[in-house]
Amino acid sequence: MKILKRFFVSRILLLFTGFLLPAVCSFGVPGDEHWDAQFGAMGVTNTIYAIAVNGGKLYVGGTGLPTTNTTLSFWDGNQWSNIGTFNNGASQAIIFDAVYQGNTLYVAGYFSNVNGITANGLARWDGNTWSAVGFNGIGEGLTISGSDLYVGGIFTNLDGSGVVMTNIGRWDGSIWHALGGGLGTSANVNSFVRTITVNDGLVYAGGSFTNSGAQAITNLAVWNGSTWAALGGGVNGIVYGLAVKDGSLYAAGSFTQIGSTMANNIAEWDGLNWFALDSGLNGAASGVAVFDDQVCVTGGFTSAGGVFATNFAIWNGSSWSAAGSGLSAAGSRVISNGTNIFVGGNFTVAGNIFVNGVASWDGNNWSGFGTTGKINGLSLSVFAIADDGTNLYAGGSFNYAGQTNANYIARFDGTNWYPLGVGIGPVASSTVVNAIAVTNGNVYVGGEFSSADGVSAQNIARWDGTNWSALGSGPGGVVASITVRTDGVYAAGAPFNGSVYGSPFFSRWDGTNWQTAYNINSADTFYALYLNDSHFGMDAVAFQDTNIFIGGHFNIIWYDQSSETNCMNIMRFDGTYARIVGTGLNSNVVAMAILGTNLYVAGLFTNAGGIAASHIARWDGNNWWPVGIGVVGSGTIDSLAALGTNLYAGGTFTNIGGVPAARIAKWDGNSWSALGGGTSSTVLGLYSSGADLYAGGSFKVAGNKSSYFLGHWNDQLNFNTPQLINPIWLANKQFQIRLVGISGLTNIIQATTDFHSWIPMVTNAAGIYDFTDPSASDYPYRFYRATLSP
Repeated sequence: MKILKRFFVSRILLLFTGFLLPAVCSFGVPGDEHWDAQFGAMGVTNTIYAIAVNGGKLYVGGTGLPTTNTTLSFWDGNQWSNIGTFNNGASQAIIFDAVYQGNTLYVAGYFSNVNGITANGLARWDGNTWSAVGFNGIGEGLTISGSDLYVGGIFTNLDGSGVVMTNIGRWDGSIWHALGGGLGTSANVNSFVRTITVNDGLVYAGGSFTNSGAQAITNLAVWNGSTWAALGGGVNGIVYGLAVKDGSLYAAGSFTQIGSTMANNIAEWDGLNWFALDSGLNGAASGVAVFDDQVCVTGGFTSAGGVFATNFAIWNGSSWSAAGSGLSAAGSRVISNGTNIFVGGNFTVAGNIFVNGVASWDGNNWSGFGTTGKINGLSLSVFAIADDGTNLYAGGSFNYAGQTNANYIARFDGTNWYPLGVGIGPVASSTVVNAIAVTNGNVYVGGEFSSADGVSAQNIARWDGTNWSALGSGPGGVVASITVRTDGVYAAGAPFNGSVYGSPFFSRWDGTNWQTAYNINSADTFYALYLNDSHFGMDAVAFQDTNIFIGGHFNIIWYDQSSETNCMNIMRFDGTYARIVGTGLNSNVVAMAILGTNLYVAGLFTNAGGIAASHIARWDGNNWWPVGIGVVGSGTIDSLAALGTNLYAGGTFTNIGGVPAARIAKWDGNSWSALGGGTSSTVLGLYSSGADLYAGGSFKVAGNKSSYFLGHWNDQLNFNTPQLINPIWLANKQFQIRLVGISGLTNIIQATTDFHSWIPMVTNAAGIYDFTDPSASDYPYRFYRATLSP
């Protein structure tokens, strides 16, 4: 039985008036239990624009690309949960800001409902339910002052009460109040209030606007309770962030002049004058906050005051400094809770840690937020996977594996990732690992690169467990496939990735030299055709007894005494000569797999040997056959793997054989079936080992679980475990807890006082069940656990 959580209950807790926020948990669709969650990542899948902290808990939201929905994610110190799904019809929903007032969370953005509750641009969460706040517009900036909530954005007459509020308003908990004529023009989407802060009874607002009613005010204004005024003159660009420190106001944004002062993207107002902060920032600032008596700013820049600082910088009152190596991409929001700075954006790395969209800075170090054991995902696409029986190897275009810096190739021991020396390099946009083969303690890596750990190696290299070495001068071009056999290392590919012309190669390394791995019969003619922009000349190789099948984009012509036969995009090498495989396929072959006595091929083709075959076909040694009806629609198959008696296919398809399947599916010899909810984006590589199937690609979700660029499927294992959430004392002194189980399976809540004897309290198969223990108060303490029936 699998134990996920235990909750401690004591009489002392009767005095506790707070409670944990319930999480909206989902195990997706049937089959998702066979997807492992260990290859998740720190942080969240969204680009983060909004951050709120309350009671040591973190709330973040932003965009939900590639879907139109977006979620508000909640970090409780141990795991991420979703407490709200925001929708905006056919448009992309966006969460721009979030703020706590007491135990109430307000969320602003561009949305029309949350969890099915109508709420246009502003929603309120009381710890149990969502509700609207009489708002109708786009909320972009929030701040709290006492019992008042200030909202900025794009809106006007909000609640139908006749109160006209142009882009800024005040909510006192019951009704809305206008702040004079507001700021900007609500009918103009380029006119908005993005940021608000309150200090000493004054309300400061920044954004993109040119007026308050008939009064000219440009991009930054102050409200004294009765009138708006410019603050030392206008700003010649958008103001995205405001913060107050020691009575001074700091404005951050995209500008070069504020008032009459030249200032690059950030400036200080002391109540009388504007001051530049040294030479400022060389790129726009999107947020500013005060932490540890310093001003912290984030955005899209690489230097602050001439100091190298990537997307995050610190001003101590007289000079700038960086926070480690900063952020790998732009930050969008920064807030402080007094002990830490929290930053959100579209970055994946903070201070050489793979954090994924949200990070914390404590003044010395960066850290991320992720569940231990479920943060082993990679930072970018995986193309190749292999194992040695103990370790799993992944190759692709990534620079981080889990929390390990690993360039393009990494080793996973089941718990942690390890680099292979410095890895493949130098780091460049074109560098990629396409193929891996492991044998006898050696790891062979192929792709597009010029060195490995400083050793010159042209597109193929060997790792012996300690050092990298080259295989001569390379096989002749970019490597798409590697196979190691007793007689040498076989590599296939093309001279240039994406070139228009060039001869595909299939070469063998005998330990000393590279040589062509096949002979062309004098009666045969071999042509190399143009290379598809996204595929190599020879993409795939499959070995079957003494035969070697080679697929890609080329033509071989067989002559006999009376006629000639064209065989397109595939050939067979019998150990002596290259041979035709029927008439071949009418477009590129990109993947192959041997299952039993059959060869399965996949690619861009729609015809195999004159037979209609939508992107996948079977060769039985004599004839070509379709595999069901193949791909339905515009999707493709990019990878194949055989596991037991089944064939697995991965690619971009969403329907195969008439069965909905999100980019990965299984063929059992008769029909296709989906692998649960599949993956969120393209599957580029498949690898089987024992009962395990590994999928690499450009996805971040597999089986409705966080799975960053690498997924693990085992149809003999159930990786899901039931959860216990939302513990709460009821008014009648009974204890209640919610079981989030696995629908259709037997979920059990057990209780104990000594950890020796566990008493079954409830058995449930509904998936979600609120359990109340009427006897909880009879014990000085009691523990609970959720299990699955054996």
